[in-house]
Amino acid sequence: MTEILQTACIITVFVFVMMLIVEYLNAVTGSVWQRVLLGGRWKQYVFAGIMGASPGCLGTFVVFTLYAHGSLSLGAMITAAVATFGDEEFVLLAMAPKTALLLGIGLGAIGILAGVAVDLLHKHQRPPSACIEGIAVHPEQKCSEFLWSQFLRLWRACTMARFLLVSILVVLLFLLLSGGLGGHVPTWLRYTLVATIAAALVIAIFTNDHFLEEHLWHHIALRHVPRIFAWTLFALVAMHFLTARLDLGSMLQRNRWIVLTTACLVGIIPESGPHLLFVTLYAQGAAPLSVLVGSSIVQDGHGLLPVLAHSRKDFVIIKAVALAVGLGVGGVMMVIGF
Repeated sequence: MTEILQTACIITVFVFVMMLIVEYLNAVTGSVWQRVLLGGRWKQYVFAGIMGASPGCLGTFVVFTLYAHGSLSLGAMITAAVATFGDEEFVLLAMAPKTALLLGIGLGAIGILAGVAVDLLHKHQRPPSACIEGIAVHPEQKCSEFLWSQFLRLWRACTMARFLLVSILVVLLFLLLSGGLGGHVPTWLRYTLVATIAAALVIAIFTNDHFLEEHLWHHIALRHVPRIFAWTLFALVAMHFLTARLDLGSMLQRNRWIVLTTACLVGIIPESGPHLLFVTLYAQGAAPLSVLVGSSIVQDGHGLLPVLAHSRKDFVIIKAVALAVGLGVGGVMMVIGF
């Protein structure tokens, strides 16, 4: 249970600091990058496909951050979900690097096609429960201004929101560096978290009071973070007890269609781990490529846990589309002999 709690904290921390950084970057650039993504739907799909195909779940968290603020369409979120298959990609890179590379490219392409199809059929391009104000920008208030020259003034009259936000980030940074948090995660992930928290800390220290209180504290820290953490923890605990009582090995029958269906259904579980069974079976020659591909399309590691916190309806839609695509693509590959 301790590891589950730490995993929930790691996911929440990353989404939290990514939201802080994205919020600031959007404000400081006058929403230029956001307008670029909104101005070309194909740019969204390609961006989401690349981020989703990157190893691990971090790329999908970034896509979710933009999706939750209305910067990306539902189709782009589905592109990322289809393209990613969680931390198991690292295992596959070690066991079958060529397959891992080709699979990443293939899933990215399949994800783009799925995203395009969904957006063509889905009339409501904005996520229904998104922050309707998007990532708000108030140029007249210079909300993203860095007050380097007024550093002492800011901290002499330090607001409670600034004090709490900076304190939280400092504690998180200390826990990560000391190993008190994230001791079970890969080194590269810890370094990534340290770098993003450090960037968020600089923003929290030097940005002005309006931007910090209205955007970073009230909008992100108080509104989004508790909900993300609660749903993430709930899902991880539920999946822990489910997988502890489910003998996945006994479900692998000689009938290859049952194996494919089982692999895709297991992929619905929003957690890195269960999919590793099928990665290992493929690497050992016990399962065909079609099973690995079908499972990988549906599987997204922890990538969709923030979506579950954000909108249960969106989570169900994304998983349903991924399941249909996984069964379809995996079935076609199995028919032609892969």
